[in-house]
Amino acid sequence: MKRFYFLCAAAALSAFAQNYTSYNNQPVARESFLRSQWTGGNIFGDSSLIAYWPLTAVGGTFNDFSGHGITATFSGLPSSPFAGKIAPLAPYFNKATPNSLTVLPTPVLTVPFTVSAWVKPSSPTGGYTRILETDYAHGVYLGLDTTMTKFLFIVNNSAVGACSGGTVTTGSWSTSLWQMVTGVYNGTNGYLYVNGVQVAGPCAFTSPGTTTLPMKVGYCAVASYCSGAIGGWDGQIAGLRIYGRALSAAEILAIYTAENH
Repeated sequence: MKRFYFLCAAAALSAFAQNYTSYNNQPVARESFLRSQWTGGNIFGDSSLIAYWPLTAVGGTFNDFSGHGITATFSGLPSSPFAGKIAPLAPYFNKATPNSLTVLPTPVLTVPFTVSAWVKPSSPTGGYTRILETDYAHGVYLGLDTTMTKFLFIVNNSAVGACSGGTVTTGSWSTSLWQMVTGVYNGTNGYLYVNGVQVAGPCAFTSPGTTTLPMKVGYCAVASYCSGAIGGWDGQIAGLRIYGRALSAAEILAIYTAENH
């Protein structure tokens, strides 16, 4: 049964990838295309998908494509969109503004869980630049490490551990690349994937102390953790997903392969 399910999922992703390739040559909002691909309100037909925001505009309120109605609202001054293979339109987070996405209602991170996003960093500074965070010290963190050269995934309940790896690709907008960063927590260990490949783990974590804390995208969930341009994301974020289960390595690679066409 599991094999049958995976084959069906892979086939669906393959079909999606073909349409996605065609779409990327069209001057239309990616979210409109994705909406046309919905099946039962959930583009992937995966009941474990807690929230999914394609993030396909430079600002405003973003729809949740999981069917759970969890909105992500952009705050700050929207910037002009940049061309990109993964997201022709996606919010640009300026660390100096700073910009962020506020998620309401806060998704409850059941254990196990998976968080994943496509990112295109520009010029991160200050270390610990946030992609997504509930609480650095007592919750979940996905972003960059203190050196800003590796990605970092943390799940903790007082003692901060670290699951870091991969290479952060930054540069000018014409040359920097989109990367898919995925953190998986199975209830005991954490794993970090970059572009569908495991780059760190198993990393022993304790369960997050509180799974209903406010969630921020692109900035600190606890404002005092960030100061001015320190800690805020600099660049674009798109395709943000949260699952209420631990995705397998094969599933993560399938999503990456489908969306990287």
